[in-house]
Formats: sequence, structure tokens, C-alpha cells
Amino acid sequence: MKTVGFEDRLAGFIIDFFVFAIPAFLLVRFIFGTTYEPGDPFSYAFPFQSSIKNLCQILLPLVYYVTMWVLASGATIGKKVCKIKITKHDGTPLSGPRALLRFFGCIISSIPFGLGFIWILFDRENRAWHDIMAGTKVISAL
Repeated sequence: MKTVGFEDRLAGFIIDFFVFAIPAFLLVRFIFGTTYEPGDPFSYAFPFQSSIKNLCQILLPLVYYVTMWVLASGATIGKKVCKIKITKHDGTPLSGPRALLRFFGCIISSIPFGLGFIWILFDRENRAWHDIMAGTKVISAL
């Protein structure tokens, strides 16, 4: 099982960004608006809507990624197009808890200027920090 490099993973991410992230962002923005301003008739109807909006911005990606990783053979739409998938380090499919760990690991990988993702370029198995944390790898689906 050959692991795939940074370029293939980046291509899958970019496809997912256009297929999922932008539409999800626009949907949340359409439903909840932009900000709450007291007295502004075009802002949130209730101040707590801001919290619901923030929760949706975490839950939508969590549900999409974890569901695709577990139920769609380890591949999001972008990864399917690029013919790559995520497996446990031993090559078996991801479980729900491992997919959740990987998702939250992705957040950690992105925090220090994306260094956890750039790590793929230096790791001999092309793993990002979240792959190392969750015991996963990205391989060719062919």
C-alpha cells in the first residue's frame, strides 16, 4: 500500500473545498446572516443565533468528513476524484472514533501555520500530524 504525497492530498483538499466547504459556508451564512447588531433588522433575530452559527461551522465539516471517512471507503468526494483514500496504518478501514480523532487532529495540524500539513513533505511515510495522532495514512485507492 503506497502512501500518496503532498500534491495528491492537496488536490483532494482543494476539490473538497469547492464541493463542500464553500457551499456549507454559504448555507450557514444564508441561514444565520453575518453578525448580530442590536437594533439592526437585518441581523440575527436572537443573539444566541451566533452560537448556533459557530456550532454549525464545526458540526457540518465534522459530519461530512467523519461520515465519508467511515462510510465511503475512507474517501471524501475530493479524495475519490484523486483516487486516494484514508486507512488505518495497517490498511484496514477507519472506525468512527479513529475518524473523530483524525478530524480534531486536522484542527491541531492547521493551528501552527499549517505546519502539521507541511509535515507531509518531511515524513518518510507522507503522514501529517493528524495521521500520526490517529494512526492513519493516505494511500492510492487503485
